[in-house]
Amino acid sequence: MRVAYLANYQGADLIQKRGVHANLALAGSRKIGEICGMLAAAGTEVVVFSLGAVAERTGKWHAAFQSHVSPTIPVIVRYASAWDVQIVSQGVGYFSLNRAFAEEHATRPFDAILLYNTPLPETRIAITSARRWGIPVVLEYEDSVEIFADGSRTWKNRVWASMLESIRPHVKGIIAASPELLEQLESPNKLLLRGLLSPDIRELAPTPVQQPVRILFAGSMQRSKGVDLLCEAWELLSTKGTELHLVGSGQELPGLQSRYQCAGRVFHGLVSRQKLLSLMSSAWIFANPHRSGRDLPGNVSPFKLVEYLGVGRPVISTRMGAIESELEQGICYSNSQSPADIAIAIDSVLHNYSFWAGRAAHAREAAWQSYSPATVASGVSKVLHAACGRASAFSTS
Repeated sequence: MRVAYLANYQGADLIQKRGVHANLALAGSRKIGEICGMLAAAGTEVVVFSLGAVAERTGKWHAAFQSHVSPTIPVIVRYASAWDVQIVSQGVGYFSLNRAFAEEHATRPFDAILLYNTPLPETRIAITSARRWGIPVVLEYEDSVEIFADGSRTWKNRVWASMLESIRPHVKGIIAASPELLEQLESPNKLLLRGLLSPDIRELAPTPVQQPVRILFAGSMQRSKGVDLLCEAWELLSTKGTELHLVGSGQELPGLQSRYQCAGRVFHGLVSRQKLLSLMSSAWIFANPHRSGRDLPGNVSPFKLVEYLGVGRPVISTRMGAIESELEQGICYSNSQSPADIAIAIDSVLHNYSFWAGRAAHAREAAWQSYSPATVASGVSKVLHAACGRASAFSTS
């Protein structure tokens, strides 16, 4: 099977060549890369098509180029030309990416398209390809088109919603991060994919082995992630001697550092995978203080949450929609998104750590049963094959 993956993938070489900072999408790119690796290992040929857009507003032109997901993953990435000019960049990227897609399809036809969310350029290419060549589309639905992760709405939501309606007749399979997102499209060919666990996570000890007590957040530094809420909550903790470690970058990072940098609260910025694993290994509690849309539960479900649970430590989280009870037992929810309630939840876990560690251990096993590399690869492969009207040949042996 040959699959075209239309996704906002940002490889290390793209980031370096084009100086991508303002619109970094590292978590999504890592997930896309790992899915590519799993599918490739299962015998599926994947070609990634990415706009490689730049949002630095320098006016600089960037030529299209070809790369690979990584030296160890034999998956080609076709990056479109990019002109670092607002709005115009979308049109430039569309024509360049559409040309690259047609070239690859002419070389050897694609059997299926895997579309990551519904951005305008990529969705237009998927619609055109489905109409012209009859290529079935599988939608990887990560974020609701109706609302942003923090509950806000802009004109962009109207564009994405319009694209979802346009692609709907061509969707032959759905992979989504929450049951609520799965329900937005009608298809018997569905897969709930809350996360994906890498083998290096399995190697971490299920319980912390050192002092001091550390709370860890890892993710993008943007308002929807609620990092400011976590920082304020940490200041309210009744349990002293804790450390708060924050990993990640984004537009909010400079402001957060200036407001909240102090002893015991450490902003690490972007770190290597090995450094992140070391910090995760030393953490007692993981934090997911997400600002969620109150009127649309399940509008987003961070992949990081499953990775936290896969380590086997308790997770503090704001509520984000329904989640399976086997996974939920490792999560202590705050009563609201207020710093005071988040602090109360952290205190509760710290004062009853043995109890919560036991629950987290059970959640860890459940996470690995559902989101191990073999399980995810099998699930995605089955959806792609079903979209093409054929049985999956994937085997975990």
